[in-house]
Amino acid sequence: MATILIVDDHPANRTFLRTLLGYKGHRLVEAADGAEGLAVAGAERPDLVITDILMPTMDGYEFVHHLHADPAFVHIPVVFWSAHYLEREARTLAQSCNVSHVLIKPCEPEEVLRTVDAALSHAAAPTTAPSEAAQLAVAYENARLYTKLERRTAALEQEVTQHQLTEARLRQQLARLALLHQITRAIGTPQDLYSIFLVVLRYLEQELPLAFGCLCLGSLESDTLTVTAVEPASQVFAATVGLEEQAVLSLSQNGLQACIKGQTVSIQDTAQEPSPLLQYLARADLRSLVATPLLVEGGVFGLLLAARRDVQAFSSDEVEFLRQLSEYVALAAHQAQLYTKLQQAYDDLQQSWQIVMQQERLQALGQMASGIAHDINNALSPVALYIESVLVGEPTLSTRAQGYLTTVQQAVHDIAHTVARLREFYRQPAVPQEAQLVALNQMVQEVVELTRAKWRDEPQQRGLTIAVHTVLQEQGMPLLLGVESELREALINLVLNAVDAMPQGGILTLQTRAMTTAVLLEVRDTGIGMDEVTRQRCLEPFYTTKGERGTGLGLAIVHGVLERHAAQLTIESAVGHGTTMRLLFPRAPSNSTTGPQCAEGEAMPPHLRILVIDDDPLVRQALQDALQSEGHAVTVAEGGEAGLEAVRAAQARQEPFAVVMTDLGMPGMDGREVARAVKHAAPETPVVLLTGWGQALQQDGSILPHVDYLLSKPPRRRELRAALVAVTESRGRRTDHGTD
Repeated sequence: MATILIVDDHPANRTFLRTLLGYKGHRLVEAADGAEGLAVAGAERPDLVITDILMPTMDGYEFVHHLHADPAFVHIPVVFWSAHYLEREARTLAQSCNVSHVLIKPCEPEEVLRTVDAALSHAAAPTTAPSEAAQLAVAYENARLYTKLERRTAALEQEVTQHQLTEARLRQQLARLALLHQITRAIGTPQDLYSIFLVVLRYLEQELPLAFGCLCLGSLESDTLTVTAVEPASQVFAATVGLEEQAVLSLSQNGLQACIKGQTVSIQDTAQEPSPLLQYLARADLRSLVATPLLVEGGVFGLLLAARRDVQAFSSDEVEFLRQLSEYVALAAHQAQLYTKLQQAYDDLQQSWQIVMQQERLQALGQMASGIAHDINNALSPVALYIESVLVGEPTLSTRAQGYLTTVQQAVHDIAHTVARLREFYRQPAVPQEAQLVALNQMVQEVVELTRAKWRDEPQQRGLTIAVHTVLQEQGMPLLLGVESELREALINLVLNAVDAMPQGGILTLQTRAMTTAVLLEVRDTGIGMDEVTRQRCLEPFYTTKGERGTGLGLAIVHGVLERHAAQLTIESAVGHGTTMRLLFPRAPSNSTTGPQCAEGEAMPPHLRILVIDDDPLVRQALQDALQSEGHAVTVAEGGEAGLEAVRAAQARQEPFAVVMTDLGMPGMDGREVARAVKHAAPETPVVLLTGWGQALQQDGSILPHVDYLLSKPPRRRELRAALVAVTESRGRRTDHGTD
């Protein structure tokens, strides 16, 4: 039996040796490191030492050095007990330290017992010469330093490895941050939601990378999602797994219910999941899936799906990256939706502002037109009355002269209607004009004659030629139901615009054609044409390309006329290739009849004593001549005060006037005051108010007190007769009922 010292910092190793060698009958003493081993050796005087090499405080090499430095232990046998990765170093240093045996952990019990027996049977004699001892000490010190170097090198290698892993992890994190930054910049520019999604998917599939990705939107609360975007390169593949765009998914049926609560779902192996979607992915060799919800303001409105081919292909870092990316995508999508709504609101505001500005301009035009209507109609009144008088009272006129006068009469009538309609730009008439049956071919011919000076005479003065061709369908051409003056004016505007569009001359064609349910009128020119912007804006009021020569009202008036007649207008034009205006009118119903006409047997008023009050001498004279030609006795007054004196004088002579006709706008006493004063002086005398504002007052439904009849300027003889018949019949009814 021997006393054996075991020096090892691991209790398990000491227990193993104590149990094994104690069974053989040896006495065992222990120490946890080299320093403690020296103390125990001094106290116990062991016969054999078994020591570990790598220990804290004092390692095995230093322990043996100090042990052999003591003369009492210079020949004590020592066994190195070393790990397998230090086997080469342990055997080399064992020779230099006069250690005869080495045990490599782990080892079999039999090997331990054989080594202990061999060490105990070998008692080394102190035969080493002093010089050899010094060499041995130097060798031992070198071996110890070499071992320390090896240990430090191993520690440094471990640190380097750890640093390399950390650096790789940081590089990966930086790469993902860079990818996130790129995606954020790409989706940060204002664009639609679909474009944002495509940018995200393209970056993910190329840089992360992914085998497949898609973004879905919908109501997660209702358990349904719609695939909104799939990267174009994956469209065909998406159809094979049921994830093509516009496909509808059910979360509860596909194992993604946790997304409803805002949680990220990571599927490590789709083949192990029973849901239909995941089985489709597994069959398509997509074995890993991550689903991250799109969250905004605490609500989930969509889902990002990312898939790879390998099982467990997504690391925890990548899952976290996808979750963070989903937050950015959700925010960008939310901002895109807000931007779209804001843009729509801005467009609506712009449109409203343009409408308001247009209405203000139109209202200003209407007010201006209302202000000058009186003067224009006053100027037209003598013309209209005298032309009609000549046509009726001069039967010896030639057919050509009658045609000219009829054209002029129609032009005067159209001018009056044009002035009246200007106010319709800002105020729709309360009482629309009565529609009549209109012969379109005849109207086209009249317009050609009315505009002859514009398309023939003016160009000829400049050495140019504009040829006007009419292609009119004669057989089966139906009538139109509408206001003839408005339709004529619209066609005149189109002809004048076409002539202006041919500054170097050209061909103007007017064509009519009957269709199944409509009548077509085309106005074609070979002029300069319009670009697309001009074509789209040419119907806007005040929009003109003619500079100071244009008012911007011609086509706007045409458009208004066509709207009132339920007609359609299409414009074909190209720069350098002319313009074609197509007007499509609905056919008149088969049971339509014309409006009021000057029918045979028209009621004629009796011969009356009439007072005419007007501040315009031409109008006074024209009315006097027209009424006198009908057999009436006419007295004229140049103003309200003079007219009122004439009424009082007639009452005093007991020769009251049967009718008083008075203008509305006059200096001093206007028509309203005249009507009131006449009713006060002669209550039974009817008052006819004749004014250039007549149509406006009629359309507004204005009721003027003390006025029995409202007549617009310029009046026609037929209208004068109708007014006189109406007031005399009304007076007769009052007389029959005893109101005189």
